[in-house]
Amino acid sequence: MTALTGTETIPLPDGGLGGVCLCLDFDGTLVEIAPTPDGVELPHDLPPLLNRLRDRMGERLVIVTGRHVAALTRFLPHFEGPVIASHGAERKVGGEHEPHALQGLRQVEDLWARVEAFVATRPGLLFERKPLGAGLHFRQAPDRQEEARVFATDLARDLTEFELHPAKMAYEIRPKGIGKEVALRDWLDRPAIRGAVPVFIGDDTTDEPAMDLAQDRGGFGIKVGDGDTCARHRLPDPTAVRALLTRWLDGEAR
Repeated sequence: MTALTGTETIPLPDGGLGGVCLCLDFDGTLVEIAPTPDGVELPHDLPPLLNRLRDRMGERLVIVTGRHVAALTRFLPHFEGPVIASHGAERKVGGEHEPHALQGLRQVEDLWARVEAFVATRPGLLFERKPLGAGLHFRQAPDRQEEARVFATDLARDLTEFELHPAKMAYEIRPKGIGKEVALRDWLDRPAIRGAVPVFIGDDTTDEPAMDLAQDRGGFGIKVGDGDTCARHRLPDPTAVRALLTRWLDGEAR
């Protein structure tokens, strides 16, 4: 694995950006993880960088995030490229929102109510409401991790439409059968994308299956930050990610 400090670079596959499908996670990859999901500080260089990439790559640039579409749009209101959101359960392509079948149904509301009631009596835990599930964050109360894990495991077992996914300092409960790797496989089969070499950049355990898929398809993954990974490359932080993407663009512009 290439472990980088942010002053080196990772080479693009043959053909450069013109032959790549670039898949970017958001939290922890393009922006630093914040104490709360709404507390993200957007780097000033990110929107113009994403616009340059979109102009160069079209649909071969896609943001693949655990956030829902509306939440990401609050941070990137002018980004017009495709978004695979809620770990693949919903998409926004060409400005059109494609929701999941469970969105707006009572099963999701029941999930919200149970997680919210659990968090209400446990200081430091945070409930993140998502259109298709819930995030149970213990970043501010790491001593409650096991308590959160047991609750989330039991809850996912009770709610048969949902399953549990460990994430960075959190537990995600979301509909069965979705995942970033499932969404990526479908995306790579689109006529406009087919044949492109996938490059997936992510920081979380939920990104690992998608990075593994990218490598199976002849591309590679880039792990951001510490932790075990299947990725062939590593960068230390989102600042280094943005610097790498800028170098890729500037290298092709020469």
